[in-house]
Amino acid sequence: MKKYIPLDINAIKNIGIENWQKSYYWPISDKSYTKLIDKLWDEFDKMYIDSNYDLKNILLSDTKFISFMSSYLHCNIVKSIGENENYDILSGKLSEVYLNPDWRLLGDSNKVSVNLVNRHKLKAKGWVKRLIHNNHLGLFKNLMNFFRISSVWSIGSTSQIKKTYVEEHGCYCNYQYIESIIPKSVHCIDSPDIDILSKKIQKFVTNISLFCENNFDFSLPLDDIKECWVSRLTHMMQIYRYAQVIKHIPEKLLLTEVAKPLHKIIALAFQSKGCQVIGFSHGNDVGNLNRRLQGYNEYAQCDLYICPTEKSKELRGFEYSGNKLSDERVTTFQSIELKLYKDIFDLNKIEQPVDYVRTVMIIGYPMNTIRYQYSAGDFFYFQLDLEIKLAKLLNKNGYRVIYKVHPDRADSVKGIFDDIVDEILVTPFEKTYQFADAIVFGCLTSTTFGYAVNTNKPIYLLDIEGQFWNKGVRKLLQKRCTMVTSFFDKSNRIIFDEDYIIDKLKEKQFQPNYEYVEKLMFPMSNS
Repeated sequence: MKKYIPLDINAIKNIGIENWQKSYYWPISDKSYTKLIDKLWDEFDKMYIDSNYDLKNILLSDTKFISFMSSYLHCNIVKSIGENENYDILSGKLSEVYLNPDWRLLGDSNKVSVNLVNRHKLKAKGWVKRLIHNNHLGLFKNLMNFFRISSVWSIGSTSQIKKTYVEEHGCYCNYQYIESIIPKSVHCIDSPDIDILSKKIQKFVTNISLFCENNFDFSLPLDDIKECWVSRLTHMMQIYRYAQVIKHIPEKLLLTEVAKPLHKIIALAFQSKGCQVIGFSHGNDVGNLNRRLQGYNEYAQCDLYICPTEKSKELRGFEYSGNKLSDERVTTFQSIELKLYKDIFDLNKIEQPVDYVRTVMIIGYPMNTIRYQYSAGDFFYFQLDLEIKLAKLLNKNGYRVIYKVHPDRADSVKGIFDDIVDEILVTPFEKTYQFADAIVFGCLTSTTFGYAVNTNKPIYLLDIEGQFWNKGVRKLLQKRCTMVTSFFDKSNRIIFDEDYIIDKLKEKQFQPNYEYVEKLMFPMSNS
């Protein structure tokens, strides 16, 4: 039998699902992958700690490149191992981004390039947002402040948690876009800092390459990667220097999409001149997992990080305290005591759960080629195989099966589940969960999960070995969810007890235990 390792969902569809599952194999385990990404962050830590204040800010602004490197290394090491073991390596458009990167294009991705017309449009859009999102102050105060220079700026989307913070603190916000802050082009800089960065990056790339050679028999294209990252950081330094000399900077900067490099560089530049940077948690994750990369991507650039609940504040603070960056950059975590989850709960509590399950909804995974960090089994290759097995198992045992497609990748799963589920839904989860008697999650990091636990639906969660649980979370989740113990076999395929999940589904269902949501997701006044 011919052996294949397809690197993305399109390559799998090209050879056929049946052929793929027959020859299923993935060479890099979760443990090996964690060892790889730990090395990347360890080397970043060394480079960061040994830098001056401004260079630290420049490096911190582009930690997204480390995340890109983790996907690049993962994809290419799989290819190298697979070929040595006589597997046919199949790729598609999604995996080619990491398999054969355009290093020059990637090096320019931090450039800000906006034409004058678009810049004026974004400024006008910001003015409209000022009128709409400052209406909590009343019409008179809103109009009085409209033509004044505001001491509070907002960058990024207006999420519920940011909106609540603004209203509770009576802020008048100036809503900005990066492209309206930075001019059409920034001046080139000839700085000795670039030479210092170049030497640091050379050492970083060399050390990573030696690690990959020793552990995976794979060498990096040192010059390509070095030139790419130096280029990215040079663009960042140009923006940083420009932002530092803007005449009027805010006293406070409210930041959503806190991990975006351009958001980070503006925040760090303003912060260097005395501005307080306030970041906001996103999605429905209160901090279930202890994920090292959150410190680099989300927390370190913020003076204050706002969490939805008091317990979430504790979990995220604990998570950051284990990161070396916390010794270098102090971030205070604060709770906004968001009522959103309690409102979802109240909306659902009037309905009684079904006595017996007849319809099961499987929550679809986003079928991209990113292997997420510090989250067990959080990769499309593992999850697609798992979802197909779950669908067939449920179908075989007489359950009506709904497959809830991830909205970002609806096209990618076309034709895969048509014959093994009863219904495929693309509509948002909030509008469709009522159609199911029970919900199955193969992965904890779905943003849908935080909504689902506040409904009255029985939830089945694949509890995959080696998960990076945050302190006390798993114990509480065991009360809310049926945890299905899962592990990886030699081919790195997720294995679970099929009899156990069917037996549990056959049992009479009762009102869920809500201790998890009450303690982690509700305001303190309700817990």
